[in-house]
Amino acid sequence: PIIRHPAAFFHTHATFHIDSQSVVCACVLGALRATDLSQLAFALHMGLVTLDSSAWWEWVPTASNLADEGSRKAPNTQLPQPP
Repeated sequence: PIIRHPAAFFHTHATFHIDSQSVVCACVLGALRATDLSQLAFALHMGLVTLDSSAWWEWVPTASNLADEGSRKAPNTQLPQPP
């Protein structure tokens, strides 16, 4: 979201709900032993600084992550529709 819609993050505080503990650690620490993931985490932090933004990362259980709902349902199962 930050790369595609930077204006939405300008001067803001964002909260991200992530169901991967490894990704949460990467975002919080900003650097890791794995070079490729470390570079992505560093780029994320530099993007936030450039946009004068701050972020908070929360781990959520996989079943609670609405972004993955479609991948957990069987193809013929109806997803709940907004009211």
